[in-house]
Amino acid sequence: GEILIRNMNPKKVFEELLSAVDYLEVVNRDECKVSGISYDSRDVGPGQAFVAIRGKNFDGHDFIKEAYDRGARAVFGEKKLGREVDLPGPYVRVKNSRKALAALSSIFYEDPTGNLFVVGVTGTNGKTTTVHLIRAALGENSTNVISTIGPAGVNSPKEPVTTPESPDVHREAFRTLADGRRNFIVEVSSHGLAMERVGSVDFDVGVFTNLTRDHLDFHGTMEDYGQAKLKLFRGLSRDGLALVNGDDDFSPEVIRATRAKTITFGLDSSSDVYGDRVKRTRDGIVFDAHTPWGDGRFSLNYFGLYNAYNALSAIAIGLVNGRTMDKLEDTLSNSRFLPGRMERLSTENGADVYIDFAHNPGGLRESLSELNHLYSSVSVIFGCGGQSDRGKRPEMGEIAVSLADNAIITTDNPKSEDPRRIIDEIEEGIPPGLPYQVIVDRKKAIRTGLEDLSPGEALLIAGKGHERYQVFEDEVVEYSDLEFVKEIINS
Repeated sequence: GEILIRNMNPKKVFEELLSAVDYLEVVNRDECKVSGISYDSRDVGPGQAFVAIRGKNFDGHDFIKEAYDRGARAVFGEKKLGREVDLPGPYVRVKNSRKALAALSSIFYEDPTGNLFVVGVTGTNGKTTTVHLIRAALGENSTNVISTIGPAGVNSPKEPVTTPESPDVHREAFRTLADGRRNFIVEVSSHGLAMERVGSVDFDVGVFTNLTRDHLDFHGTMEDYGQAKLKLFRGLSRDGLALVNGDDDFSPEVIRATRAKTITFGLDSSSDVYGDRVKRTRDGIVFDAHTPWGDGRFSLNYFGLYNAYNALSAIAIGLVNGRTMDKLEDTLSNSRFLPGRMERLSTENGADVYIDFAHNPGGLRESLSELNHLYSSVSVIFGCGGQSDRGKRPEMGEIAVSLADNAIITTDNPKSEDPRRIIDEIEEGIPPGLPYQVIVDRKKAIRTGLEDLSPGEALLIAGKGHERYQVFEDEVVEYSDLEFVKEIINS
């Protein structure tokens, strides 16, 4: 949680920080200097400002005294403090602590995103791959990313996070500038938008990939989920650019929500940037791209029709940013697929195993549909995570058993839930009469799936992808689908 201060970071005068937030009152106003921003009382260092935010499990306001005891110079929070709290320094009561945290982080790091070309990528599926394709399009050496997988990825086993808290985002933008890079690409989750994690970020471009069911445990309804996504596009200026998947049903909402110039991409010729003559193979995809800047033929090491969409958005950003079509053809063709994103392993008998992160109905449907296009027989092993959208479980059960020839339901990251109960809820969506197996132990399920695999067939192991752990109620176990499959294949 603590922002790491480098020598190049100036201290900020309290009054300068105060001018950045929408505050209701200031107690013990003082002309002090602040050496850093923290949102975790355990990480507060002497001279820092502590911002009390309400989290899922804790309320930072309960730790204000601890923050002062650890040397906090000033505290920002939403609650009106009573006389029982000793205030050795300034306390600023704000309307919204998360907005304040973002604004303070931006001003502390001297508005770094205002001096970078910043792209935010949001949508249910495809965010991570799109971020990395954009990085390839703009140039690896001149571009930094915040992503589920990447140099600045934040992915704690117990609480995997796509978009980190706002101080981490602005700090990474500051480092991007300090390293002499020009471009900053951020994978923006709906949680990140709803919780102001990308607050005060000056986005030049917003990319919308698609919208299907996910995270309704947090958002409640698809409408609220969609509204969270729209926040990125409502925040774009008239000088900004919204890149929108023209083939997605939610795209008209995105276009209506933004003041920015809009460019659509897709596989329908009605889009501004569109692809056709798509050739799908087990090694990747080849397609023609038609754009206002000219046409090109692209060959990618990325599996699946859906990656044509991801690539088209990256091509559009590259062209907008002055890259030539020839250069983009070269850089994207050399871009390597990402770990745990339809990562293929071949067995000795000629069958193929795919490790994928598909953990929601849309992702599972896309992955299985692509495999059905290329293989005569497809099997799937999957489960659903605990403490997440329970409503998607029966949907995924129906999709898996309907689209795969053989399906095994198993355990994903159950967290504090009973794995068997999660499986029961998946089974509720399976139409009567369709065959499937339940093997609770994930390793045993994978062994069984591999034993039943015949030459020329495909097995999809879905849900965990790049993850290198399995989360249970009382422990986090080191575990990787990829490494476990390799171990079996090579034994």
